[in-house]
Parts: sequence; structure tokens; C-alpha cells
Amino acid sequence: MYLFAIAVVSFLLAFVLTPLIRNYARKRGFVDVPDERRRHARPVPRTGGIGIFAAYLAATALGQYLFSNVLPAASLTMVLGVAGAALIVFVTGLWDDIRHISPSWKLAGQFAAANVAFVSGVQIHVVHNSSVDLWISYPLTVFWLIACSNAFNLIDGMDGLASGVAFLSTITILIAALTYENTGLAMLTVPLAGALIGFLRYNFAPATVFLGDCGSLSIGFLLGCYGVLWGHKSATLLGMTAPVMALAVPLVDTSLAVIRRVLRGQSVFKADRGHIHHRLQDLGLSVRTSTFVIYGVGAAAAFFSIIAHSNHRHHALVVILFVFAISFGIRHLGYAEFDVTRRLVTSGGLQRIVGEQVKVEAFRVQLAAVQSLADGWQQASSKAKEFGFAGMTLRISGRTFEHHPFVEEPAVIHIPLAADDYLEFYYIAAEQPTPCLAFAEATRLHFAGQLQPRLVAQVPAAQPRVLEPVGAEQIPA
Repeated sequence: MYLFAIAVVSFLLAFVLTPLIRNYARKRGFVDVPDERRRHARPVPRTGGIGIFAAYLAATALGQYLFSNVLPAASLTMVLGVAGAALIVFVTGLWDDIRHISPSWKLAGQFAAANVAFVSGVQIHVVHNSSVDLWISYPLTVFWLIACSNAFNLIDGMDGLASGVAFLSTITILIAALTYENTGLAMLTVPLAGALIGFLRYNFAPATVFLGDCGSLSIGFLLGCYGVLWGHKSATLLGMTAPVMALAVPLVDTSLAVIRRVLRGQSVFKADRGHIHHRLQDLGLSVRTSTFVIYGVGAAAAFFSIIAHSNHRHHALVVILFVFAISFGIRHLGYAEFDVTRRLVTSGGLQRIVGEQVKVEAFRVQLAAVQSLADGWQQASSKAKEFGFAGMTLRISGRTFEHHPFVEEPAVIHIPLAADDYLEFYYIAAEQPTPCLAFAEATRLHFAGQLQPRLVAQVPAAQPRVLEPVGAEQIPA
């Protein structure tokens, strides 16, 4: 009965406060303006998390009062610790919503909050109730909490998505808490569940208010704490599989975003339109349909997590089925980065690329050891064929070195060095693809170092300037 009262209070507060905060944010200009990533029709206030967090804190305080004679002091202290840590994350996110702070400052706030939560008892242990693994537990817990915070922040890109997925995850953990009579965890989750329902009224498509960083970061942080506290005061690595499943949608989406950006050589902090909800829209689904599809995936993940937590006999089988289902879904989202990587691995292309780069690195070492210009030329020209070139020419400091191919009209890559100096590499275009340009770049860098210091600064990057028969007119340096 007490839990129901807490949920109702939280719901009513969020339901009443959210439109008031929305209107105030609109007047102050705290809005998200439509751009290439934000496809909403007009500016939308981005501080909706204030209503959720205010309702959460008020309902949590009510729970502290109602359960003060039921829960042990340690549990009540942990509840306060989690709420205090989440407050740090909330303030950090609100600061960003209003002032647009750098990612490093946001990370610093999350790190500070994770430390407060850890001290309060939110800890992942390798061995249950063991203090031996403290130095392993600490980085694992901090990483998990920061990852959960940012995971919900990253999926907050479509009306009702982050708040709806958060509600499903919260309900899943609440069911687990009630099933195993963990009153402390239930008291933590009920206020958030009620606040999210009240907020969804205004956040579902078409949304009139967004969570903002203050909402998405603090919700993700709270759910990360709930995951660790699932079932007991501490969780082992094995016991964390169920919480990971419950939070699968944001965690998988974040993991995919990081891997995609690394594969493309892009900063992991650079935003793009490659998230799961973006892919669903690119496949032709509307915003509402995409949201319901992800809700369905979240509900399925919640079901898997409950089964994995309650059925220890078939735990491994449930995890395997879950991983298979996630892999199947990712495959059908059509990410080009993963398709290309898979083809490279299965066709042997990745091995060829690695092998080629190893050879180029060995060539660089050999060049660095030579003592004269002539020795450098001898080393480079002798290796040209191994890297796919039929011959090469070097003109440097008034001297010309030539190693011409025994073919008519080969293709040529002309690379200016400085003034009248240049490198030319020849290959047979009709018989092979473009040869190893990394070899040409290593050769350019070496001979650029042979030039006078005043010329070295003028040496351009090795870019193929022209690709045509040798007899054609060359582009001047």
C-alpha cells in the first residue's frame, strides 16, 4: 500500500510540474532547435527532466518517512546515497541544458556521482560480499554507472523513446524487487516509475517537452544503480547479466555507436544519425512506429532478464538465446560498417591489410637505417615491385634516379616534393588495382627528410595528383 501511495504521489507531481517547467523553459529559450539531427517541426523545451527529478526526490522523501520503521538504517542510508549521487548527475545535466558545457565537465560530474554511489554501497563484486576485490569492484562500478548514464542520453533522440524504455527497465527491476521481497530496491524504483508515467503524457510523439541531459543522464544513472542493487545489496559479475538484459536497448545502442565510430576513424563523442532509432526511420518507419518497435524490443529484453534471474538452471541457455536475438536484430539494421568489416574478415581482406601494413612498417625501419641518398633509393626501388609498383623515378636536389618498368604506357602516380623535386610510381592499371599507397607515403617522407630544412616544411602530403600514361603532361609541383 505504501509503495502504491509513493507511485501516485510521484506520478501526480510529474504530471503537474512538467507543463509548468515546459512553459518556463520556452520563455527562457531553453529549447532544442530543429536541425539535420533533430527533425521536430519547431523548437521544443529541453528541461523536462526537472519535473521527473523533482517528483522522484519528493516521492523518495515520502518513502523514507513511510518505511523508516520497516527498513534497517543501512538500507535507508543507501537510498539517500543513491538519491544524492543522482542529484549530482542531475545538476550536471541541467548545467549543460542551460549553458552547454563540454563533454569533459559532464564526465567529471558523472564520475563524482559514481564515487558517491560506490561509497553508499552500490558496488559490483567479483566475489559476493568480499572486500578482497575492492580495487576491481571500484573501476567496474564506476564504469557501469557512467556507461548507463550516457547510454540513456544517447538514445534520447526520438519522442518518448528514452523515457518509455526507462519506464520498461524500471518496471522490470521493480518486479524483480517485489518477487524477492527487496523492499529497499522497490522503494527506490517506484518513485521513478511513477514520475516517468506522468512525464510520458507530454513526451510521447509529438512531444511538447524533451528530457534534456538533466533527465536522460540522471535516469540512466539511477537505473545503473538499480541494476547493481538488483536482488541484493551488492551484485557479482554473473548476477549482472539480468540487469544488463533489462537495460539492453540503450546499452546495445551505445556500444554500436562507439564501435561504428571507431571503425570509421571518427571521434566517439561526435554525434551522428546512426543510432537504432535513426536506422528504423531510414528503413521507412514513422517516429511512432519506430518507438513502438523499440518498446517491443525493450519488453522482450525485460522478459529475458526476469527469466534469467529466476531460472538459474537454464541461465546460460537464456543468455545464449538473448545474445542470438540481439545479433539477429543488429544484422537486419543494415549497418555498412559491420558489413564491410565482416566481409574483410571472411574474405581474408583484413589479414591482407594487416600484412601489408606490417611490411610497410618494416620498410620504414629499413629506410631509417640507410646512410646516404643513393642507399635510400636502392632500398626503395628494390622494394617497389613487392608493393605492386612496376617502377619508380626520383628527382631530388638536382639528381635523378630512375627504375623504369619494361611495359608500354604504364599508369603513373606523380607526387611533388618541393620546387622541381618529385616522385613518380608506375604500375600496370589493366592488370591490377591501385598498389600500396602507404609504401609511396613512406618513401615520400624519407626523401623529404633528405631535402634542405627550408624545403622540408613545403613538402605536401602524399596524394595522387594525376593518374595517366607516362607520356602525358604532368601537373606541376
